[in-house]
Amino acid sequence: MDRRDYKPFRGRRGHPRHSRGSSNRYNASRDPRNQEKLPKVDDLEVRLNDLIIMIGDDKAINSLDSNIDFLSRALITDIKTHKNTILDTIFKCVLALPTKTGIYGSLVGLLNLSNKELGKEVVDRVREELQVALKRLELYNIKFLLRFLGELYNACVIDAQSLIDVYTLLLKILEVKEYPQSYHDFFLFLIASSLPFVGPKLSKANSAQLENLLTQISTGVKDRDKKVNKTIMIFQSEDPLDYFDWILQGLVQQKESGWPNISILQCPYKFFETKFEQSFEHTFPASDLTLPHIEDPKNAPGLGEQSLPVRLPLFPNSRLPDSLSLIDQVLLHDVATDLLYFFNPNRALAVKFLLSLSHKENLEPLFVETIFSQLFRLPKAPFRTLYYSAILIEMSKSRSDTFSSTLKEAIKLVFDRLEELDVECYEIFTDWFSHYLSNFDFKWNWIEWRDVVNKPESRQYSFISETLEKAVRASYYERIHRSIPEDIYTLMPAKPEPNFAYTNESGEFYGPAKLLNLRMKNKDGGEELIKWLNDDVFPKFQFTTDDMIELIVNCLLLNGSKSFSHLLNVLDRYFVLLRHFISTPQQQIQCLHAIHSFWKTSTQFIVITINKFLTYRVLEAASIANWIFSESIIPLGKRQYIWEIMTRTIDKALDSVALGEQKLSEMDVPTEKSDATEEEIKNYEVMKDKLEQARDEKKLLFQVTFQRFSMVLNEYLQ
Repeated sequence: MDRRDYKPFRGRRGHPRHSRGSSNRYNASRDPRNQEKLPKVDDLEVRLNDLIIMIGDDKAINSLDSNIDFLSRALITDIKTHKNTILDTIFKCVLALPTKTGIYGSLVGLLNLSNKELGKEVVDRVREELQVALKRLELYNIKFLLRFLGELYNACVIDAQSLIDVYTLLLKILEVKEYPQSYHDFFLFLIASSLPFVGPKLSKANSAQLENLLTQISTGVKDRDKKVNKTIMIFQSEDPLDYFDWILQGLVQQKESGWPNISILQCPYKFFETKFEQSFEHTFPASDLTLPHIEDPKNAPGLGEQSLPVRLPLFPNSRLPDSLSLIDQVLLHDVATDLLYFFNPNRALAVKFLLSLSHKENLEPLFVETIFSQLFRLPKAPFRTLYYSAILIEMSKSRSDTFSSTLKEAIKLVFDRLEELDVECYEIFTDWFSHYLSNFDFKWNWIEWRDVVNKPESRQYSFISETLEKAVRASYYERIHRSIPEDIYTLMPAKPEPNFAYTNESGEFYGPAKLLNLRMKNKDGGEELIKWLNDDVFPKFQFTTDDMIELIVNCLLLNGSKSFSHLLNVLDRYFVLLRHFISTPQQQIQCLHAIHSFWKTSTQFIVITINKFLTYRVLEAASIANWIFSESIIPLGKRQYIWEIMTRTIDKALDSVALGEQKLSEMDVPTEKSDATEEEIKNYEVMKDKLEQARDEKKLLFQVTFQRFSMVLNEYLQ
């Protein structure tokens, strides 16, 4: 199956599959809810699609084994007329519902028992799709197809030697020492995380070869170049244990215990073991698979870490049920990470499937650790902070008695270690916590943290202050002030309000400011104001350039101070005025000082105003970088809003280049078209010039940022 032709699907309980950062390519024609609008689609296909997708969802109606058996008999009846629909749906479920891989493996096992030719088709299709996934390095597809292959072995659809041959082939990539470690890590993790599912059966049929696989995995883990994760270290009293050490310990424990069945995840093949003994086992031709080939290993791009789980051990093992083995912890962490990835478009489904994993045990500590491990993932979490916040909030509301208390415990554990936490994780935690509070009426046991008031230089002091400031952004000042005890009033930010520079009637420029403010209120045009200021105001009052900029910026911001929409309106009306008087880098820095002074009690307005001035090209990115590293702003370097401005500026510069490249790539090159019109040639050249300008601005931004940062750092070190 060509991955580019893969279409997401959605059943009544299914979900569309999304890759990180992708748009919703949801195929409505496959949504059973839309079938009545599409009369060409067979109603029976819709019913079969629903049955396959929903199998295993309703545990209360019938036992899982009877549901799988019933579905297999229903599918066999319709296999002649709807084979493609049935197989397409099964494979899409395998690639999109990671908690039910075992169910679909057993379902295919029963189908193979009745129709071995159908079983062979499934095996052949796994081989084809796995080869495509390996060629394109589609990491999640490789992972779940291999997991499915293991379940086909459990269901006696393929023989033991075939599975071992596939594992052995994939481990050969560890022998290519020139490949980046990310490639080795992925395939090592791939096999290590698959063995627990097939170990119980494989240990009886091929114990020697299973032992050999375990030895290869152990050697691969020991030979890795381990990178110490400082975020993990601060939560461990002993030497830091990375994810591969963790999974290896779990595998060794499984081996020493005689490879027992996984207790926490479904192993439905056990229901049908007697039946499956009568099945015809197919051979999976591992030799037909080709490992990924890298032309230039030294310059090969890394695979990234999005498909490799990261563990954040917040809680001691004593907080987990005694019945939960080490390998159960590893696999639950892995599955929970996959669920967070696949269901990011639908947090309700993500929460539903996560909670379904803990129907027998109290697994809240493990789930909190998993979500926090994704939230604190550096250099960037797979999804936005708000997504993980929404998941934690939904789970807290679903299980307010247990999950909420566990989450509060985790918050306190992180708070106690804020001084050692990576600065970026600290900022992420602040953003997340303020959003969490906004969903629970800003209620928190602040009294427990009141001693922090006496530690103004501590990270904890800054954390509470920044959190309250962001809470004010999400609500309003008076409400937040009422929600906290008097003990921590000193940590509240100042009330957000404009700081107009010309309120003193005896001030030198009070008169011109009053007139300009009045004319802006009357919505006089930008060109008209430029003429009036140049002819009647500035010559008469002997304004310096800095005075002119401060006057214009203050009056404009005052007129736009009621709301962000007011700000956009005045910017729309007067960006011509701003560009006329603010053109040089020095003038832009003076403009930034004026904005910062006007909104000194509202960091939210500072961030948004600067961002909008950049959008309207009143300011340049390099000028913002120079301003951030200026003498008056450097002392504020510990404040999060300063780095929020820096991050937004860099992101906008990168986005501008990416957008320009995309637009240019979508245009036909005029020189390659004999019939190109003059307008097409002109548009192409204009877009080319814009892209070149965007690249130059990005380059200058990075040069200024690195130079100024180096200067500040050298000065600090001296």
